[in-house]
Amino acid sequence: MAGDVASALQGGPLNAIGIAAVYARTELNRPDETHLLTSSHQPLLTRFGPLDLLGTIGNGRSYECLLPHAPEIELKTGLRVQVLSLEELG
Repeated sequence: MAGDVASALQGGPLNAIGIAAVYARTELNRPDETHLLTSSHQPLLTRFGPLDLLGTIGNGRSYECLLPHAPEIELKTGLRVQVLSLEELG
């Protein structure tokens, strides 16, 4: 997870409603031949609200580059998510 929700999960302010996630661009994460392998922004509107899927962030940093900077956090529901550190979000 990246963006405002990642910050809020670590005690920061929540300035926007919506989730931004950086995804691994692999064959397994691809819904069809034309989606998700690019580094571009994939804005989606779900029944739960906006979801921004990002192939890369910043200066072309990919999921694999960001993974060491994304500690796992357990939510109250027991779900464990990886959240980009506040240092990397800044």
